[in-house]
Parts: sequence; C-alpha cells; structure tokens
Amino acid sequence: MKGLTLAVLAVSAISATARIVILDASAAFHTDKWCADHHLGEGPSTCISNSGCCYDGRIGICHSCDAHSDEWCGTYGGNDVKTCVGYAGCTFDYEVADGGACVSNSADLNIKDEVTCEEGLNAAIEAETDLPECTDDGQWEEEQMDAESGKKFCVDENGHEVPDTRMGEKAFDVSNINCAKERKKHGGMQCPNAVTLSTGNGEVMINDHEDVGNCDMTCNTDKDCKDDEWCCYNGCGYSCQVPIIPKSDCEHLSLDDSLQATDLSVTHGTQVTIGCATGYFGSDSVEIECKHGSWSEYDMTCLKDCPPYRIADGRERDYEIKGNGYHHDSKRKVGCIKGYGAVAGSPDAMRFYKETITCINGAWEERSLECSSCFDAGSEGPNGWWTDIENGSERGDSFDCLYFASRPLKCSEFKTAQENCRVSCRTCEGALMKYKVKAMLDTKADTNHPEKWLKKKLKLLVGFQNLVTDQRRVKVARRVKKAVEV
Repeated sequence: MKGLTLAVLAVSAISATARIVILDASAAFHTDKWCADHHLGEGPSTCISNSGCCYDGRIGICHSCDAHSDEWCGTYGGNDVKTCVGYAGCTFDYEVADGGACVSNSADLNIKDEVTCEEGLNAAIEAETDLPECTDDGQWEEEQMDAESGKKFCVDENGHEVPDTRMGEKAFDVSNINCAKERKKHGGMQCPNAVTLSTGNGEVMINDHEDVGNCDMTCNTDKDCKDDEWCCYNGCGYSCQVPIIPKSDCEHLSLDDSLQATDLSVTHGTQVTIGCATGYFGSDSVEIECKHGSWSEYDMTCLKDCPPYRIADGRERDYEIKGNGYHHDSKRKVGCIKGYGAVAGSPDAMRFYKETITCINGAWEERSLECSSCFDAGSEGPNGWWTDIENGSERGDSFDCLYFASRPLKCSEFKTAQENCRVSCRTCEGALMKYKVKAMLDTKADTNHPEKWLKKKLKLLVGFQNLVTDQRRVKVARRVKKAVEV
C-alpha cells in the first residue's frame, strides 16, 4: 500500500510549484485533517499508529508528518524562523508579507486521502507494485494481501491500512479478525456503553451511557449479537450494542404529517420537542435529543381532527345535532327533530330515532339514521306505538301501524293512528305542514303575516364550545278551517 501511495504522490508532484518537494519513502501519506480525525484516543500512540501521521507535544495535536497547507504552517509555525522551520514541511518566506510568514514547502494537495480501488489499481500497474484486490463494483476489498511479505491486513473504504491488523496469513486467520468491524472502528465507530469515548483529534470524553458499569454478561462474542450489533464491554460486563460515532450529527427527523418539531437542527446535543401538528390531537409532546448520531426513541400517536359535522345526503333541518369538539373520538348525537321519525337506519337508530356518530382519524362515521315527517312508528322501543298505549293497553290487544297499512279507512276512528302511522293512514302531507320549518328570522317586524310566525327556542351548535341557546322566530304553517257552506 505504501508503494501505491508513493506512486500517486510522485505523479502528482511533477506539475507542482517550486515550493513543493517530492517526498521519499518516509513521506506523508495523509493530510493534517485526516490524521486529526483518525486520532481516536489520547496521546501519541494512537496517532502514530496511522502511517504518515505524527504527534507533536508542543501543540498537542496529531498531524501529517511532512506535508502541510499554508494555513496549517501559518497557524502553528508562529512569526519567527526558528519556530516555523521546526515543523517538517514548513519554511519561512520573507516575500509573502511584511516581515515574512511561515508557509508550506510541501503542499498537502499532493496527498489524496480518498482513493478508489480503480485509481489504486492503475497507479500500482504504472509503478509495477503489488496490485490491490477490488470488488466487482470497483470498491476496496476489506482484506488485502502483501505478496512480498505474505502478510494480510485490513483496509478502510479508501484503501488506507487499518492499524494493528497486519500479520501473517495463518495468524490473521487464527485471530478471527473481522475486517468489516475493523473498518468501522477505524472510521470512528465505537461501543456506545464504553467507559470513555474518543471523538477524534485526541479528545476523550467520559461516557454517561446508562449501561456503563453494568456487570451483566449477555454476550461473549459478536456472534451472540444481531448483525448490526457488537458485543461491547462497559468496564464490568458485556452486552450487545449498536455502535456509534461519538458526537456525530443525527439524520434529519423524518416526521409524518401528524407530527411537528420545534427545531430542525441535527447536531449532537440538540434537544427537540415533538408534538402533534396543527389539525391533529393525541399524545402529549415529548422532548428528544440527538446523541452520538441517534435520536432518542419516542412513541407518539396523533390522529387527525374531523371537519365540522354536516348532514350528508339529507336536510339538516330534519335533524337535531348535539355535541362539540373535532378531535379523534369526538362524538355527535344525531336525532330526529320533534314530529319526525326514523324511516331508515340501524336497528337501534330505528328504535330510538337517534344514533351517535364518532370522529375517527379525520372522518366522521357514516350516518345510518334517516329522518322524515312521513313515517310509521314501530311497535317496540321508547317510540313504539299501538292504539291506547297511552292508557296502558297491551300490545296483543291493540292495533299497530301494520294493522292500519291494510285498513287505511280505519285511521279515521283513531286520531293517534293518524299521528303515528302517517304512511299507512296517508297523513304525511298534513304532518309536513305541521312540523316543517320553512324559514327563520330574528324579528318578524318586517314580515307580511306576522301572526303566522311563532317564537321558538333553538339550540345552535358552535364548535369547541358549549351549546348556546338562542331565540329565533320560526315560520310554520297555519291551519285555517274552511267555511262551512249552507
């Protein structure tokens, strides 16, 4: 791998400026940023485990051994020659600014941290070195072989050797090295319940995971865990955990239409309140946090509000509607107005002349009750009727609407039959004129026939409020007896 990288550097240096030097066999293999990002742990040992990375105790950071940018040299090289040239790859240039400045003489533009396997293969062919092993889609194989030494080792997604994995083929196989896991660890993934977490650039933080110090043993190896889990040590016990990248950003929250968030930030440590969106109602709001690349788990159910309730496929004046609220599970009690009865509906609706309609996730249940002034009363339930029922007569000793259906002339003998068996007794028109509401006005002062208007109390439903009683004048039909001819 080193021969491959050197070949790339040598080709890149041909067209470089005068300040760029061609690096030899001990040249840098990574940029300063790459070395800092992959410095997972404290002190120099975890820094220099990556080829081409060096640790300088004067500044306490992990950096490229020999190749820097002008910005890096200007930041750490100071304003004097002695400090500047103390860093390999930096030189003091008096022509850059007044008094001179510390600049790079080994621009890190020559170093390519991200190299595809196809690019590495072409460079190896040109340099006549060992050919890397690539997958069918041109990616780096996790395991690589150094033909010259006969040793195996793991590489990351860009072909960089993973530290502490190079060993003889037999030892490599006996050690059961999992290059897929080693690749993830090299990329910064760690057990979430470790006593300490490394965040790159040599920073180590004390972990506050709830499982730290738990001495339960729930696994022995990664094979005891699911595919996406590791068997992690927490300082006392072992448990299966999904690895994390400390202090990494979370993915953008994916919320359905029923939820809304107070903040769209995704950085580590961000706290967001999740609540029901406008037009939805349900669970109380919860606060979640982005922690090491993952959002806190939460469980919320918010269901859609219903629109104002309306009588579909019917006349609203034929019905009385009670109830308020539009949230899921809100209810409306729908019944026939006075003088009207049920002509269609569920058994209970036909029996009681009313039914309850429920809001279910944004839609009202279908109404089965059909009310009309032209109906025959049944013989069961609170609205049941038969002759002399008001005087306590028994059902078997009396006549109901079914009796009058085949004997309409008998209706003239029973006034209550004309009122309750309107279809059978052919009295629908008279009932409609009696009970029908023709119009409503607040005052009858400007009407042509004020004597025909009656003052009645109506209950008007207002959403999300209690029932409000208001007085309106309602025009009803007036029955006038015809003059008797002599």
